[in-house]
Amino acid sequence: KESQYSDNTLAGLEKKTEMICDQNSLITNLRMNYSADMKARNYKYSCAASKTPLSCSSHNTESIDIQKVDSTNLFKNLSDFKIKCPENTGLSEIKFVKENDKYKYNYKCCN
Repeated sequence: KESQYSDNTLAGLEKKTEMICDQNSLITNLRMNYSADMKARNYKYSCAASKTPLSCSSHNTESIDIQKVDSTNLFKNLSDFKIKCPENTGLSEIKFVKENDKYKYNYKCCN
């Protein structure tokens, strides 16, 4: 699967950074790719179906005000977000969202 390409801006990230596996599937591989001119990026990811139904819970990272950072350091600042599922669970969905003028990732962990 592949997310849509977005420019290297917060607005672009907010609109296009969404990785969602089908029901009862988990993300097994995730990689960020850049366009040839380095002015846009997207994510390529793989999903694998579970042999049994999954039970999922919603989580989110801490909200961070990254609007004030230099745009050349945008992706460095994205590394400040800590996406971590509880032990014995895996990711099924990741979305970059804006809330109250700050940014965070919403994600689902399943087992």
